[in-house]
Parts: sequence; C-alpha cells; structure tokens
Amino acid sequence: MGNVGGGVKIIDIFILEDHPLVVYSLKSLITNNFEDVNITDVSDLKEAYDHLNYNYDLLILDLNIKGEKSFDFLKESTRRNKNSKHVIFTSSARKDYHEQAFSYGVNGYILKESMPEDIIYALKSVMKGHTFIDPIFNDIQITRKKQSKTNNLTDREKELLRLVGEGMSNKEIADKLFITVNTVKKHVTKILEKTDLEDRTKVVMYCQNNYV
Repeated sequence: MGNVGGGVKIIDIFILEDHPLVVYSLKSLITNNFEDVNITDVSDLKEAYDHLNYNYDLLILDLNIKGEKSFDFLKESTRRNKNSKHVIFTSSARKDYHEQAFSYGVNGYILKESMPEDIIYALKSVMKGHTFIDPIFNDIQITRKKQSKTNNLTDREKELLRLVGEGMSNKEIADKLFITVNTVKKHVTKILEKTDLEDRTKVVMYCQNNYV
C-alpha cells in the first residue's frame, strides 16, 4: 500500500482478466466505490508473472485466462505475497475450483454474475480482513447435506419415506403397498436410523422442506 503527500494511503489493486468489458466494468466499479486506488490490469499469464514481485494490496483474478488455468499463478502469488489479499472473480461455480482456490489461501471467491453492490461488499470485506465466499456455495453445500440424508436409502425405503412424509399411518402405508404393518414398522425404523431423523414428525418436516 503506497503513500502520497499528506499521508493519504493508495490501495494498489492488480486485476488478471482477459475480457476487456469485464476489466472496464470492474475498474469503473472499484474507482467509483474506493478512494485513492491505483489499478493495474493484465490479460495474460505471462505478463502476470512479471508482476509477482510487486506486493499489491489486492489481487483480483479470473481462473481461466485465454484458455489456460491460472491456478499455478495463484499458488505462486499467495506463496510470495502473503500480505496481499487474493480474490477470485470468475464465472465458474465448480466445487473443485472453489476448493482448490481456498487451499492456496485466497481471501474471497466471487461470481461474475453477482450484483455490483455485492461485488463491492465482497471486496471491502476482504480488505477489512474477512473471508468472502459467494452465497451460491453455501446453497450448494446445504443442498448436498439435505440430499445426503437419503443417499443410503433403498428405492423401497425412499418410497416409504415419501409416504410417511405425507402423514400416512403404518396401516395406510401397508394397505397402499400391499405389505404387512410389521414390515412397514421395520422399514420406518431402518429409515430413521439411516437418516438420523428422530421420529415421524421430523420425517414429515424433512420431506416438506426438501420436496421429497
């Protein structure tokens, strides 16, 4: 972070992005919402490596630059510039990209389709020392956790789960599936064990919330 006369601090920002319109929009957004910034932008990895020894305050990087993956550059930059903040700005919501980026120590992961105010919020949060993760990854993780409850169920057990979720009694389920009440009870007990759902009430709530 540089200084100018009067002690004003200049935030040095580095952008690695190969789409001119994205660069223009991002620079305009930053300039209009940050005071005293100096922005450097490059569009290819070879030129980006020439900037590795400059300790920028904030590096904003796409993960796909002209057909190449920029993970190697990201890894090297986080290793050399430990005091710099690194933010991924990409159109990719791939889980493996997200995990790999954070394994290298990035401070933020933002999707390009985010609203301008969300992008600025994310960048300012990172500059304050916080970690920012695009909310889509929280939604994906929640969905996976919800789905994981039924992953170990057999097709028959899933069918029973849906019927219990509809509020049907053991007798009603037995009549519908042409099986004994005792068989239904055994299935329900197994379902509760596999899903960690405590009772039929929890099953009903789970089914309602997850459209089972």
